[in-house]
Amino acid sequence: MAFLGGSLLLASLYFFSMENLGMPLFTAYCVSLAALVYLVIRLALWQVKIRAPGDAQEGFVASSFSRELIGKEGIASTDLKPSGYILVEGRRFEAISQAGYIDQSMPIEILGGEGSHLIVQPIKKGL
Repeated sequence: MAFLGGSLLLASLYFFSMENLGMPLFTAYCVSLAALVYLVIRLALWQVKIRAPGDAQEGFVASSFSRELIGKEGIASTDLKPSGYILVEGRRFEAISQAGYIDQSMPIEILGGEGSHLIVQPIKKGL
């Protein structure tokens, strides 16, 4: 499109010069054409600057675990081998076992988190 537009601008200069309207009028036409091209290029660059690709990610927050769950206890709702689901206070969360395999329905303790997963370990009974 830019090549076609440039070609048409050059053709307009050629045909305007063929009219023999005089050098001052041809110079005024060239200056006004150059100013128009300059304004179009400035507008295009301004639009590109407004829609910069880095702006698409602005304000985006990656999923993260709830920090208030650290230290709470729950149960494994699925087998954690090492990842699965746990239930804490009636809510289901994705979890990764720090200790490897944890059977379903075993009590667990939340140690921390990574991304959207909670890091858990089984609760040792009798200690």
